[in-house]
Amino acid sequence: MPNKTYEAQWETYSEAWTGISPQQRKELLTHSVAINCSFADPDTEGAGLEALTAHIEKFQKDYPGAYFETRRFIEHHGQSVAEWMMRGKDDSEFLPGTSVARYGEDGKITHLAGFWKL
Repeated sequence: MPNKTYEAQWETYSEAWTGISPQQRKELLTHSVAINCSFADPDTEGAGLEALTAHIEKFQKDYPGAYFETRRFIEHHGQSVAEWMMRGKDDSEFLPGTSVARYGEDGKITHLAGFWKL
């Protein structure tokens, strides 16, 4: 699968973290993430699209209007690394981090791991 497709999947997934409706979020995640995905970050570990959706919705409750700006995206062999900046709803820079993703044969994200240090 070419880089542009993985990057597009990553951007679709990232958009699901924004302050959008639950229906819009579900649609974005259904198109970009596998139902049986796994995910981990310093605060959370989980499995399944429903659990990931709940994790994102909690994030939006805790940080209303916050979003992630991808600053660098590289990939090879069905995996990617994205460097990002979490931004507040006022566009202020809040927290830098890095995420690693793996993709299935259909191009959907199967595993996510986020890294940051407060």
